[in-house]
Amino acid sequence: MADDPDGRRQNLRLLAFVVMAVLFYLGVRVVVGKRAEEDGRGGDAAHSAALASRSGVPAALAAGMASAAAHGSEPTDPVIYAEVESREATAPPRFAAALPNRVEDLAAFYDDDARFPPPAHVMDLICLGDADMQHRFDVALRAASEASTTPSQLVEAYGRMVESCDGGGTCEWAKRCLDAKPPVGAGTVAVAWHALARCEGEDISSRFERRDAPSVQLVEFWSRASEPAPYSARLERAVENVIGTGTVEDVRRAAFVLGATDHPRAAAALLDLQSETDDPERAREIALAMYRQSDPRARAAFARACERRPNDPVCRAPRGPTQAAAGVDAGSDSQGSTHRGDPTALRRCVETETRAAEQYACLVELSTVEREAAEETMGGPLGLSLSSSPHAHLAELAVTVRRYPERESLLRRLGDLGLLRTAEPLEAAGTETPGVLTARQALRAAHRILEFDAETDEYPNHHDSLLRRLAAIAGPPLAAVLFAEEAPAQDDRRAYYRLSAYPPGKEVSATARNLGDYYDVAAVVGLLNVLARQLGTDLRFVVLGTTDQIASVVVGPEAALRTLVSEGLLTTAAPDQAMANGRAAEAQAPGAMP
Repeated sequence: MADDPDGRRQNLRLLAFVVMAVLFYLGVRVVVGKRAEEDGRGGDAAHSAALASRSGVPAALAAGMASAAAHGSEPTDPVIYAEVESREATAPPRFAAALPNRVEDLAAFYDDDARFPPPAHVMDLICLGDADMQHRFDVALRAASEASTTPSQLVEAYGRMVESCDGGGTCEWAKRCLDAKPPVGAGTVAVAWHALARCEGEDISSRFERRDAPSVQLVEFWSRASEPAPYSARLERAVENVIGTGTVEDVRRAAFVLGATDHPRAAAALLDLQSETDDPERAREIALAMYRQSDPRARAAFARACERRPNDPVCRAPRGPTQAAAGVDAGSDSQGSTHRGDPTALRRCVETETRAAEQYACLVELSTVEREAAEETMGGPLGLSLSSSPHAHLAELAVTVRRYPERESLLRRLGDLGLLRTAEPLEAAGTETPGVLTARQALRAAHRILEFDAETDEYPNHHDSLLRRLAAIAGPPLAAVLFAEEAPAQDDRRAYYRLSAYPPGKEVSATARNLGDYYDVAAVVGLLNVLARQLGTDLRFVVLGTTDQIASVVVGPEAALRTLVSEGLLTTAAPDQAMANGRAAEAQAPGAMP
């Protein structure tokens, strides 16, 4: 056969093309493998765009997904920005819709019926004290009351809107309703008491001494209080009412509220209530509530109950003064060191202890009992070393002791940086470290920091709620922005949340990873920083270091935050750090899957 040079060249070109294709395929596989997230998502832009296409995410939004894979490592810049898509738009009209004013519509509202505003939006703004939303809430309650709805039905239907607040703006709303002249309707009053039970403070506890305070809400208030309820005849009557009509869980809560303070009349009332019930389980719960009583009959009843239920937390816990009134926590001081009040031992602990948490506890106590010794210890090489500790609180405390041992000097520094508003209520700041005040503690007391559990324990995660809470801390103009979330299918880790913000005349959207029941903190903080930049404010959001799954985000003027970080007074962390800590703790928990 005659030689065919053209054929050989064509075959060689074909072979070269095949080899290059194979090498390209293997190279892509290596790159994608290196960048793959724990949730199984590839990290290269093409793969992200393909996934975005399958999950309905616009291709423009997918451009930033490759960089999102880097969120698990500590950022080089404390201020992060999300990849966003911006377009001219107005907020969906449902945001301005009226709240449901009939009890029968509440199920549809909570199920996110498009006829009503998004439920998370409504509840967040009520909790944050938004005047317009609280007025719309008043209107809905008044209309529902006029429809022959009983107060108890209103609490059951509308009470959910205030249950997640734990104080904040709903406390002022509730007090305003209860003090209104002329009085508001009975239904609104009932919901106001329901909200007030989740507030705290002396002015709140004094309101629950009123004769018209509902028994259920009075017991609820004191079951949540940090201090035990002082005995009163009013409290005794409320507890009797709840025990007479409530569930076994209600019986326990009410009995423990009455038994939290050692008082002869409290002991006598609990003994009477125990003898009057025919239900052994209820009688045992009442007996367990006598754990603090010194009355011999009450102590005997408590001992008999513990014989039958030795593993009940209140039977296993020491009966010290810090024990929680619910009887489920011994109230130990997890921050305390094992060298109580001994400066020499505390200093040795700071200098030689290898466990950062114990070292931190010792430095806290040393700075309290002998601050000069703490300053001297932190003034040397050890202080420099600890200032770069991976334990965020230890590092910040070490720097503070070195540079700002006097509380007033740190406050002046923060004020000069524009981080403290005028007349900041900082009296309670730094109670966890009495000897010295850190910047984190001061900024927390000044409402510049939001701390939240990175694990939501729900689906969807409601990133929009977290966006609203952080924007509220920043104040105008960010506080006026509307936020929405579109969630992917719960079990599809390859799909993404879509987070939308509506500043005036615009929609600004970003994607958030589906991390199960954990927030994508990077997406939230990154979107807020983009909005702040677009709105022309110098405020920025920065993720702070953490030692557990409680994430901390600080907001303040960008230059001031960068200064505090550069000086070591604040430590930063990767946005996923809290989630990583939480998952590590879950993996180490007894019974965890290998």
